[in-house]
Amino acid sequence: MPFITQYNCGKILRSVDYQKIDPKHFNQLYKQNIWILSYKEQAWLASAKLLFDDPSAFLKEAYVKNSPIDTKKFVYEGNNPAYHEDKNCDRIKSNYNNFEIPQEIIHKGDREIERFRKWFKSNHKLYEDNQNRFLSRLQATFFLQNPPNKVTGSNSGIVEFNDVNISTLEDEIDQLMEQAKLFYFKSDVHQNTIDINGNRSFFVAKSAKKDSIIYIWHNSYKEKLKEKLMHYFRVKLNPDLEFSGKLLQTLNFRECNQCCCSIDFSKLAL
Repeated sequence: MPFITQYNCGKILRSVDYQKIDPKHFNQLYKQNIWILSYKEQAWLASAKLLFDDPSAFLKEAYVKNSPIDTKKFVYEGNNPAYHEDKNCDRIKSNYNNFEIPQEIIHKGDREIERFRKWFKSNHKLYEDNQNRFLSRLQATFFLQNPPNKVTGSNSGIVEFNDVNISTLEDEIDQLMEQAKLFYFKSDVHQNTIDINGNRSFFVAKSAKKDSIIYIWHNSYKEKLKEKLMHYFRVKLNPDLEFSGKLLQTLNFRECNQCCCSIDFSKLAL
């Protein structure tokens, strides 16, 4: 079955309308009430659990279809992400590589940006074989004073969950919730500060001191709880991030042109 990388799973979860999520899902998130999280944070977790557990329901109840964003700043941008069929696909293992479009090109407008991209892509093999020659031709073609900067990043890839014990994960979540409760009831000042700023701790903690109540509340408890619950949902419901091809196409994914076979997923059920 087709699967996606961690990064692209995160992109799907960034296309969520929190207002669409039925609050009934909040009661089904975990065996106890995760009261330390805000409505929006619980809605986000509920959408993640839906995606792993019932992708069709996720489409109906949470997902908002968005077109890929093109900032016009990079050569490779605005394309739909790919799904894979082979976990050993080179595209999964290779690092992210892109190139910034020089400001000289950007200032000339969209037509010149597209011309630059088209030339860059059609001559990419020359870049791999002889970078100096490639850059000389590029500068001569576009009269550039500054060559494009290369941007690299590690590929999120896939994560194998071997011998992960669900009970152990639950114990870790329960312990964290108990620690958060003790921190909240530590003093009246703790309670008042968290009651006032807890739901918007993300914004308040940005400018707060690292030893402040709200900074500790947000980073040591809320963020860690969200991370552990996401881990828990995935391990329990869909550890390999596998989804049907038709569903992924509905989510604006395309098949990897290296590892995917030519299958007509439109004939397959969600």
